[in-house]
Amino acid sequence: MHKPFARQPVHSGPLRSRWKIWQRGDVPPVHEEAPWEGVARRRMRVVRALALLTTALLTWLSNELLTGQHLGERARMAYLVIYALMMFFMAGSFYKMLFGAWFASRGPEGNPWHPAHRAKDPSPEDRVAVLFPVYHEDVPRVAAGMAACYRSLQRETPEALPLFDFFLLSDSRKSGYRLTEMAAIYDLRHRFPEGKFYYRSRPVNSHAKLGNITDFFRRYGREYSYALVMDADSIMEGAAMTELLRMMVGNPRVALLQTNPRPILRKTIFGRMMQFSAHLYGSVFTYSMQAMNLGHAIYIGHNAMIRSEPFVRSAILPKLEGKKPWGGKPLSHDIIEAAALGRAGYEVWFLPEILGSFEEIPSNMVGFLVRERRWMIGNLQHIRFWFLKGLKSLHQETLIQGVMAYFSAPLWFAFLLISGYSVIHFLQHATLNISGLGQFRVPAITLLASSMVFLFLPRILAVLANLPSQRVAQYGGKGKLLYSVAMETVFSFFWSPVMMVFITLFFWQWIRRTNVTWGTQNRGIRNSLYRNPGSILVR
Repeated sequence: MHKPFARQPVHSGPLRSRWKIWQRGDVPPVHEEAPWEGVARRRMRVVRALALLTTALLTWLSNELLTGQHLGERARMAYLVIYALMMFFMAGSFYKMLFGAWFASRGPEGNPWHPAHRAKDPSPEDRVAVLFPVYHEDVPRVAAGMAACYRSLQRETPEALPLFDFFLLSDSRKSGYRLTEMAAIYDLRHRFPEGKFYYRSRPVNSHAKLGNITDFFRRYGREYSYALVMDADSIMEGAAMTELLRMMVGNPRVALLQTNPRPILRKTIFGRMMQFSAHLYGSVFTYSMQAMNLGHAIYIGHNAMIRSEPFVRSAILPKLEGKKPWGGKPLSHDIIEAAALGRAGYEVWFLPEILGSFEEIPSNMVGFLVRERRWMIGNLQHIRFWFLKGLKSLHQETLIQGVMAYFSAPLWFAFLLISGYSVIHFLQHATLNISGLGQFRVPAITLLASSMVFLFLPRILAVLANLPSQRVAQYGGKGKLLYSVAMETVFSFFWSPVMMVFITLFFWQWIRRTNVTWGTQNRGIRNSLYRNPGSILVR
């Protein structure tokens, strides 16, 4: 049940100040710069230049539209500044997806730096701890996930099975949960006597999942070269787990390999819509992100394999100074951990082509918004890391984009208010005639066309990428795929304003220092997977 400790020192000092560097000082690179880093920087420079030119052109057209509307100078400048800021990030995301999809179309074979090219079989010393951190979760569901992973390893890659040990890392406070968790591990040991299943309950659950994983490395990290970090609702096929290990063994510079977990098991209308969009559009986005960021990718905190030694040395995060929600434990710690590994000279790769990785998502709007609020506060904490000395530019851009993903909601809200005011002001002061409206025709058509391109081309790219391939069968054929895209587009039309209002409200609460807690997620549907764990691994 409990594994003997193999302790090692794990620590991280606080920030030296609220804005600057870690107390330990600069982290020198452990390797020379990789050849792909220059390629990634050049690609991003092209994207930024095109985004800047597009923003300048469209902002000039917007200014032309405002000419003659008798709008006050302050309202006019506010309109243009907000529009330019939003357009720059929207255009940047568009060009990254466009160029990224082009580069990604060549597959791993067209990327000479892809970790798959140097993968090699592991040795008996290359041991992996599969970590399932839990806090008041549905224990049968978690145990079903552990059993499914184990049985998949046993069936698909039995030669690698002895290298994987499974840990249930509990932060649960209620004794009923802890007893059920221990009973689940006893049951797994009884059903799989040749397997290695361990249970650990922390006496103090400080810093939530961040503290839970750190505590594991402190107690057992010396014994394992790698850790496969999961969520309570995560599962992976044995072939995917073994492939990640092979790539880790063959690429000493790689400190983290992140798969793209596919959402599963949703049955509500909301859950199915979100699941569909993640499957279809998310595939294009993640492939594009891999092609643009290469070895400086993001980390989403689960379904990923970590190299233990560099993670312990360079990516254990400090507690942030100041009052919550600005200070305290880093909530979105995973993105900072990836940036810290890149800062130390290691590589972080996002590998959407690794199939057989799954997760669950909230099945209703309330659960989704609660999660978004936590993520928003975590991303806003990243402002404190923008000027971290030694931070790679690609990771720095990821942090900025994470902040803008939520700051864009209040910007959009303010933009709509100013736009409404400008229209009312125009109708009150302008004399409507055909010749007067003619001056607005060309800039108005151009702005409308550009907005349609930025909004709908990612959807079109995703459809075009799936229609000619065998993947279209996963969506019921071409006709059902197009019908589903139309339905999801209508759904997004109504859902996006709701998200804007709530994120704006959350942003206002953040300004007022309203704190949130990171408790048990409402994961939705529960069924008899524990009695039939292998049924979950069906693509």
